[in-house]
Amino acid sequence: MRKTVPLLLLLVLIPVAYFGFRDLFTANITKVSVSKSTGFGKVNPNFFAVFDDRPALRLFERALAKAEKQPGIVNAVEPHYDVEIHYSNGNMEGLHLWLFPESSAGSIMHVTSTSTIYTLPKDIAGELIGLLEPYAALLPDERRDSADGDQSADEKPDPAHEEQPAFPSEDPDASEPPDYRSASIFSLVAGDTPISIGAWDNEVDLESILGPPAAQTVEVLENADTHTGSFVKSCV
Repeated sequence: MRKTVPLLLLLVLIPVAYFGFRDLFTANITKVSVSKSTGFGKVNPNFFAVFDDRPALRLFERALAKAEKQPGIVNAVEPHYDVEIHYSNGNMEGLHLWLFPESSAGSIMHVTSTSTIYTLPKDIAGELIGLLEPYAALLPDERRDSADGDQSADEKPDPAHEEQPAFPSEDPDASEPPDYRSASIFSLVAGDTPISIGAWDNEVDLESILGPPAAQTVEVLENADTHTGSFVKSCV
């Protein structure tokens, strides 16, 4: 009985010592946070997903262990995601992540070493795509947002700022089309009345269209070749 107790105690201490020492050198991942990347060299802190369950953490551990370093100079598009990894020893690591659902491909890069990229095995890339896609699908559509500008879905356009048509809309109850519909392109339209450029004073009653002028002057042209003797009326 005396030998049994120390033996049982030894069987308990050996695993504790082993896993404790192993954790000092190969710390386990305890939390992974993922955000939409905003560029190289930093982790976007606006995370859309945080994982602390063992299956998800194990997937990221496998990704780090199986990623293969690629030779040469890195020339990559901007990252799709940023990943912040927390370890059991208190350390933290930032990664850039690329995932391509159409080809089940993926790559990672350390935020602090953007000159080196690592490719992921297709099975791990596929699992990461399956893990993150439900969360990524809830993110705003940037292309749609950029097309809509800053106007929210509930915000209605201001009629005062809407583009007005060149001519007033036709009255559907009118028996005949308004005069401005037959006006030339060299005309001004006041209300529904066209004012043709070059029209004579006796052809257009400006006062009835625009109202009485604040002031007006009449000048007789002199030394104006064939226009000598003509009248020029100025109304303001």
